[in-house]
Amino acid sequence: MVALTLDDKGLTAQIDQITSGLKRPRGLAVVLGREVRNRLRNHFIGKQRTEPNRLGGKRTNFWRAVANAVHQPEIDAAGTQIRVAVAHPAIAQKVFGGRLTPKRAKALTIPVSKEAYGRTAATLEADKSILLFVLGKRDGQQRAVLAELSTTKGVVVHYVLAPWVDQKPDPDALPSKEELSEAVTTRAQAYVSRLKGGVA
Repeated sequence: MVALTLDDKGLTAQIDQITSGLKRPRGLAVVLGREVRNRLRNHFIGKQRTEPNRLGGKRTNFWRAVANAVHQPEIDAAGTQIRVAVAHPAIAQKVFGGRLTPKRAKALTIPVSKEAYGRTAATLEADKSILLFVLGKRDGQQRAVLAELSTTKGVVVHYVLAPWVDQKPDPDALPSKEELSEAVTTRAQAYVSRLKGGVA
């Protein structure tokens, strides 16, 4: 899970200036929390639409699942703090990167064929009615592979076996702070403008 915090003194000063004299700040906080949530969801849905599977094959719809995991904003009683959480179990790995290690098996199975993408080795064997076998050594120096012996294609490699993988962070996993700051500021200005003729 990732909880988004826009910890920017410049943004805070801008919002304070825009909302100076506002009698009910919690109303604004609700609007701004909704804006951040919508921006996050739209960003993830955009990634779902524009980022194809690198291997081809059936899509896993990862980014759609992340969009569906964006929680409703949590706002403190004073209306001064807004928290929007993304409760997908893999989003932190996308944002920060880090080492992936197997939890139950001895090695990670990294798909390298379109048939393997989004499937475990056991699922692939069941779906294709094939038997995968290990080719090579799992000694940390040379990675072994899980392959199929096809009557038409010969040896077809579906997975690389690895004791770990160091994954780089995705710099576009979240919208930029600049984009979110601009959206929040614009929404705050619009909210206050609507209140000008009434009671804030």
